[in-house]
Amino acid sequence: MNGWLMLAVAIGLEVTGTIGMKLSEGPTRPGPTMLMVLSYLGGFAALSIALKTLE
Repeated sequence: MNGWLMLAVAIGLEVTGTIGMKLSEGPTRPGPTMLMVLSYLGGFAALSIALKTLE
């Protein structure tokens, strides 16, 4: 896969995770909390793939 595309996906997931963090009001609301956790995990995974493929 294209490294630049994976970097863009990682950025989008990090932004989504940050929005989920704001909406979770601390970890008191389960829906936004799960959105935050899954977005950050996906973002870090996409970033690691991007770093492996980019020079």
